[in-house]
Amino acid sequence: MAGARRPTLMVRRSGASWSKLALWAAMGLLAAMVSLPVSAAVGPLEHLEQRARETDADQVVVVHHGRTLLQRQPGPVRGAIDTWSVTKSVAALALGPLLASGRIGSLDWPLTHWFPGRIQGRGRRATLRHILEHSSGLACSDMVGPLNRAPDRVSRALAGGFTDEPGTVFAYNNEATALLAAILAMSSGMPADRWVSRTLFQPLGIRNWSWPPDRAGHPPTYSGLAMTARDLARVGELLATDGVWHGRRLLEPGWIRTMTTPARLYPSAGLLWWLLGDTRPEAAGISRQAFLADGWLGQYLVVLPREQLVAVRLRARRRDHTLSARQRHSQEDFPEDVWRLGMTLRAVAGIETARRPAEPLPGTEHVE
Repeated sequence: MAGARRPTLMVRRSGASWSKLALWAAMGLLAAMVSLPVSAAVGPLEHLEQRARETDADQVVVVHHGRTLLQRQPGPVRGAIDTWSVTKSVAALALGPLLASGRIGSLDWPLTHWFPGRIQGRGRRATLRHILEHSSGLACSDMVGPLNRAPDRVSRALAGGFTDEPGTVFAYNNEATALLAAILAMSSGMPADRWVSRTLFQPLGIRNWSWPPDRAGHPPTYSGLAMTARDLARVGELLATDGVWHGRRLLEPGWIRTMTTPARLYPSAGLLWWLLGDTRPEAAGISRQAFLADGWLGQYLVVLPREQLVAVRLRARRRDHTLSARQRHSQEDFPEDVWRLGMTLRAVAGIETARRPAEPLPGTEHVE
């Protein structure tokens, strides 16, 4: 209607760096401007390694078309490292096989399907999709300590009730994603960590991981999954190849695209994944452009499917976990640096393709 004001959309993301998210969204507009010589391909890798050392990263891995371009451990930690909120993205991946098998009929199933009698009022309208889009309306807190210490995190999350109408407010929500532990368990018939291991970790050859559950047997599906950077890169490679690992399909076609399609309320996010590049609805193929999972202390898994590029950066918690130390060591420019590397590799590939002689059409070869 002419002259009518559009409704105001409320958006909340606890602890977010809005300038960082805006820069990620803007990078898609820069892609067409990149034109670099072949010799420039080494520079971005050297920069990534230098920044890893400057920010005290413990493990950094970069893989391109299945080939390791960079694998460094500049810090003292050699084993599995807590990935913090990257856990959310990995847990979301494990929903795919349950949807494909019909054990979860739809992302739009209401939460009351899994928690009958435990959700009242507006919460009855909340769905699994709302959890994955951070728009469930479930009460959440910036302080994760009480949730971490709860003997049953799922029960604690539900006890907070729903403060917003589901589907109307984007709010980064640890409590809501904690419910995934119960949803995965009830839908698969086994604890969530066992399901994730069976469907993802074992086929990918990932053995060095830990994910301690609470007293109720629920692993924290919002944080706490510890892995090595090399193993987390395997997860990224699975995403880059649309769910196929060494010829074996582990995730159904379309699931990764679904997870990395812009969310309805916040287009820089998918379903527990963050999006890189131009996230405008009219941007063709955005869901395949680039995406990432991130966590506290600068934990990153960045995936550029078109370039078949995967990069991981992990840092273990130190005693200097103050806010200033976090800002100093989190390497917030990591996704942008990986993006630049991807654009360089794309430009180099274009140059090499142009230099390669054209293949003759069948039957037209010149025979001496």
